[in-house]
Amino acid sequence: MTPLNATSREKAIARLRRFLALPAELPWLEFKENSATSGPEIAKYACALGNSARLHDEPAAYMVWGVSDSHEIVGTTFQWQTAKGKGNEDLLPWLQRVIDPAPQISFKTVEVDGFRVVLMRVPAAISAPYAYDHQRFFRLGSYTKNLMQYPDHERELWRKLNQFQFEASNVAEELTEAEIIELLDPEAFFMNRPELPRISGNALIDTLASAQAISHSSELGWCIPAWSALMYARSLKDFPRLNGLAPRVMHFAGSSRTNLQREWEFNEGYAASFGPIMTLFETVRPGGETLDATGRRVETPPLPTVAFREVFANALMHQDLEQRGQYLTVEIFSDRVEVTNPGTPLVNPERFIDAASTTRNVRLGEALRLAHFVEQRGSGWDKIVESLEAAHFPPALIRANGNTTVTLSAYRTFALMTTEEKIQAVYQHACLGFLASRPVTNASIRKRFGLRDSQASQATRLINAALEKGRIRVHDADAGPRSRRYLPYWAV
Repeated sequence: MTPLNATSREKAIARLRRFLALPAELPWLEFKENSATSGPEIAKYACALGNSARLHDEPAAYMVWGVSDSHEIVGTTFQWQTAKGKGNEDLLPWLQRVIDPAPQISFKTVEVDGFRVVLMRVPAAISAPYAYDHQRFFRLGSYTKNLMQYPDHERELWRKLNQFQFEASNVAEELTEAEIIELLDPEAFFMNRPELPRISGNALIDTLASAQAISHSSELGWCIPAWSALMYARSLKDFPRLNGLAPRVMHFAGSSRTNLQREWEFNEGYAASFGPIMTLFETVRPGGETLDATGRRVETPPLPTVAFREVFANALMHQDLEQRGQYLTVEIFSDRVEVTNPGTPLVNPERFIDAASTTRNVRLGEALRLAHFVEQRGSGWDKIVESLEAAHFPPALIRANGNTTVTLSAYRTFALMTTEEKIQAVYQHACLGFLASRPVTNASIRKRFGLRDSQASQATRLINAALEKGRIRVHDADAGPRSRRYLPYWAV
């Protein structure tokens, strides 16, 4: 966010006039003429106003010198540049040293209607309540109070601090209504929302605001939050804070990264780019008709679209938006597709199939659900596994090492799958069976791999290997080998 002292004079004055138009001072806004100019007084106000801004869902708090209680601009003699904290230390570095956590306080001096006005901006508390001299303050109406004496307000402040997420932070501010439409694509917003009528003008702004795709504050006017830009941007390049969050698709010749054929970057918001990425996948995915070494045509099943769609949608929803230097990528090889998103999973990858839907990006997840890209019912991995099982594909494999990578392999017969893949497939099959109350037996495992009845011994050996690895357990040990049922290791 642009520091106040880097804000243009025009925008600072427009901000001040919005404050003056408010009916009264608010817990995050204080007007003074020439009082409260000592370092300790300002530090106490900064803590109280910054904590109150978070309590009242404002991005920042302000203390303004040069305005009377009746909201008239009267000017001030306060000089923040020469003001001192304790020990004759310059005011600004002193404030940032003695307030914990250190706030990025900024000052701006402007001349308005011939009067000198000073604005101090304090960002709303983010990680913990602000404290000065080991005391936490907040504003109760127009009074500064010790937060420790108001436990209900303190609990509410901690709740809001814990809920703060990057996806809700602003990536564009102080916009006009025309600028909103230049940055956000209304068609992308309405694309998968048949329940909403196509509208324009003021009604469109009202609709976007009611959907929280844009917000309005007294300080910053019209703003666009990160999740909305990610979904509906005409171009993500228009939002510097979202640099690197556009999905990339890379198509390689062969099975290694040494021969990149082509790379695409989709800078439209996710609502507009999701469909083209799916179309691109269906064009270059592994499988279909190929030629073998002798020139004969060979048909292999293409990688199921449903499996890729669910993996890609999950990657969009669960990516860590604050992890910089990593990108959401789709890598398409001749023998596999790898989808990587920044961030470690919030749940154990072994429990993706049965875990309840959990996402670190609640608003983005809800927007993806409204666009019918995800269901947020925890059923995505059920669909991935079911689609791969139905066509006898190798299982989806998950790798987590700061990022999360899901590998979807091209079609291979049972004989060509690795032992690791076979055991993982049995485990995933047992998870699905348990959740659907379907028995998992030698026969169901043969069906999963497309094996004949005469290959029951191969299925038995595979079951024993999965038991030895602790991936499954026997449900009814007294039953005969052919009718014995199996459960995932965690089932009770």
